[in-house]
Parts: sequence; structure tokens; C-alpha cells
Amino acid sequence: MLWVLVALGVVASVHPATTAVVRWADDRRVRAPWRPRCVADTHDLAPADVVPVWSWLARRGTCRTCGEHIPGSLPLVEVGVVVLLAAVAWRHPGPVLVLLLPVAWSVVVATPIDLARMIIPDRLTFPLAGWSVVAATGLALAGVVGVGGVGGVGGLEGGDWADWRRAMLVGIALPGGMLALSLAFQLARGQVGMGMGDVKWGISLGVAMGWLGPWSVVAFLVATVLASGVVAIVLLALGHGATARFPFGPYLAVGTVVGLLVPADVVRRLLL
Repeated sequence: MLWVLVALGVVASVHPATTAVVRWADDRRVRAPWRPRCVADTHDLAPADVVPVWSWLARRGTCRTCGEHIPGSLPLVEVGVVVLLAAVAWRHPGPVLVLLLPVAWSVVVATPIDLARMIIPDRLTFPLAGWSVVAATGLALAGVVGVGGVGGVGGLEGGDWADWRRAMLVGIALPGGMLALSLAFQLARGQVGMGMGDVKWGISLGVAMGWLGPWSVVAFLVATVLASGVVAIVLLALGHGATARFPFGPYLAVGTVVGLLVPADVVRRLLL
């Protein structure tokens, strides 16, 4: 039953993801994410128009009704939602998915927005931060009383107050550290460093990584730093190191994917 609900949730989250990428990037609200709308926001779409990837290929990147151009990034978002959420569900079966799946969804949504506009919108970060805290608290409460397979009942591992405390600590420390680094960079270089959208997104990412454990936090941090280092080296090699601006969100996305999917024992063996 759990897998059926997860599968339905993954499928149901595809169109809201593409809608969010289009509208949040232009600072527009998603009024009814369950109601398929054209990217031009002028008319509703038929079910045949929202089949992931296929609808875009069949219509050659245009809306069947109005002819509006549909960005080629949207099929990638559709694939990304299905693949990443399915991978997280396979890696962490159980009630913890109420915390992890929204975070994984945010990775697929935030990355193209940040690449295109260099922002991570408050419409994503604030609700996600609130939900992450609520979900982690619910998991801890359920783990204490052994509700619905949480806390080891039925073979599904939930959590306890130690997991909750660690999640809250990382959820505070991660954005706090990011804010400190951004301010230090601004003082040293006289330029804006990390955007506040990254810092606010860091709350929910920190809660998720902290809940999964210390090695997931380490994997997240190492992967994020390595991703930023690789891009910096490439930019320097191309002669753009001093002037190029690149959003920090994609680095956080890489770190989050690694933290969500790479087992703790693998991280331990690689780093020790």
C-alpha cells in the first residue's frame, strides 16, 4: 500500500513541478497546481497535453491550443522529478519519505530556476522549511509511540528525539554558516556572495540531511564543495574566473542528491 501511495505521489508531483519552474521563475503564483495550465497561463490543458515528455515531443515543444513555445527544460524537469523521487523512495522506504520527498522535489524545481534567474523563490523555500520542521517533528513523535510502522514497527524505521535534535541543529547550523560565509565574502570582495534564497533553502536541506545522520551531512557538504570547486576550475580555465557569476543553488542540489542517495557506509569508506 505504501508503494502505491508513493507512486501516485510521484506521478502527481510532475506537473506541479513544471508549473512551478515556469511561474516561480517569473515571480508568478501557482494558483492551482492540480489544474494543468498552459505555460502562457491563458487556458487549461487537456489530459493528453500533460503526459510527461511525450506531450512535448509530440507537439514539438509548442502548445497544441495556442502555439506557445514550451521550454526544452521542462521535459528534463519531468524526467528529473520521476527519477529522483523514485530513487529516494527506493533508498529510504518508509514514513521518512514525508520529509525527504518534498526536499527531493525542491531540488528538481529550484535548480532550473536558479540557473535561469539566479534566485530560489520564497514561494518554495518558506513553505518547504515549515513542512520540513513539521514532518521531522511528526516522525519523532510517531517514532516514540510506534505509530504506523514508525519506530521499527513493521520493519520500517522511523526516528526518535535524537534524530529530531540533530535535524534541527543542522537545519539551523547550515543556513547560519551559509549566511556567515556570504557576509564574509561581501566584506572581503565588496560583492554580493551567496543569495538569501540559498540560505533559506538551506533550512529544509539541513533538516533532511540532519535527520538522515552525520554521514549524510558530511556527504552533502563534501559534494557541495567539490561541485563548486569543479565549476570554479572550469571558469578559471575559460578565463572567466574573476567576472563570472554562477548560482550556488546547483551546488546545493548536487550535495543534496548525494546526501539523499549515497549510503553512510559508502561515505565512510571513501573518506576514512
